[in-house]
Amino acid sequence: MTTYDVTAWCSLPHYTTFEVEAESVEDALAKAKTQANDECPEPCNGPTYEWDEFEICADDTGEHIRCLKAERAAEMAAQEMLEALRLCEEVLSDLARLDDGTPSVSALNMARDAIAKATEQQGRAP
Repeated sequence: MTTYDVTAWCSLPHYTTFEVEAESVEDALAKAKTQANDECPEPCNGPTYEWDEFEICADDTGEHIRCLKAERAAEMAAQEMLEALRLCEEVLSDLARLDDGTPSVSALNMARDAIAKATEQQGRAP
């Protein structure tokens, strides 16, 4: 068995570190998910608490895995896409000629609409 170093993050933000013995990095992740509440002191040790992210490392074998909860991974991806869209909007606003109806004008308008919608939804998120 290999000893894996585990870092687990919760959304407070707060984290804990501990070790698990496992046959593989995937087995270590499964064990870490069940042990995280026991290993973490207050405030993340409640029975209904869900951990957002795990990082599992084995220095001697080089095995490594990082696991995000699907919701958190989707949230992070959406934020990165919004930032990319904002950059695109800046470039399009410099290139688009608003008087000729080219596709760049349509793309610029669509980008602005999408940014406004995403920004509004972020403002309503808990």
